[in-house]
Amino acid sequence: MIVGLLALNAIRNALESSYYRYIQTLSLMRLFSSFFLLLMSITVAHTQNWYKGNLHTHSLWSDGDDYPEMIIDWYKANGYHFVGLSDHNTLQEGEKWVQVPRVPESRRTFERYLSTFGPNWVKYKSDNDTLKVRLKNLSEYRSYFDEKDRFLILKSEEVSTSYDNKPIHINMTNIQQLIRPQRGNSAVEVMQNNIDLVVAQRRQTGQPMFPHINHPNFIIALPPTISCS
Repeated sequence: MIVGLLALNAIRNALESSYYRYIQTLSLMRLFSSFFLLLMSITVAHTQNWYKGNLHTHSLWSDGDDYPEMIIDWYKANGYHFVGLSDHNTLQEGEKWVQVPRVPESRRTFERYLSTFGPNWVKYKSDNDTLKVRLKNLSEYRSYFDEKDRFLILKSEEVSTSYDNKPIHINMTNIQQLIRPQRGNSAVEVMQNNIDLVVAQRRQTGQPMFPHINHPNFIIALPPTISCS
């Protein structure tokens, strides 16, 4: 009888010991899983960030009212991470001079530009009351603003075309070469013809780039009921 009790006690102790080891192992596994999930959440939070920017804005290269460097400087100073000057049907390349109107606001804009960047940077001609300013190319000022992991300028263009006397404007972001605006026999065809040129350039250069429609409700050029069939 005593031997039997001792045997049962030994079996119970062995089972309890195995159970506690199981509980300890399970607790360690749960602790490790919790730590792993916490580590993954920290990693994901670290690698996924929000970036603020503007892909659609204009300068004096088309119908904007300020100099490219002044615009870029404002965006960078105000906490933006990227910007694309998407002037109408042009890239900021080549020789371009603009005449500064004699209205006070335009003259003040020039004075701010001159004061900010200095006479060694700003190129202008003054003859009597006529004032002309040479616009800088993107390649001339890009390195002044681009900053790794903080600020990026995207080479862009707003391809501006139309259908049935209504404007169709398509932003081309991060393109490398000028895209000439295309026409078509419908609003959808106009858009597709221009988008096809972006796709072709992307394949040719291997450079990431993308188009998007700007202000589709401008003069109701692209109503929400437009058919894509």
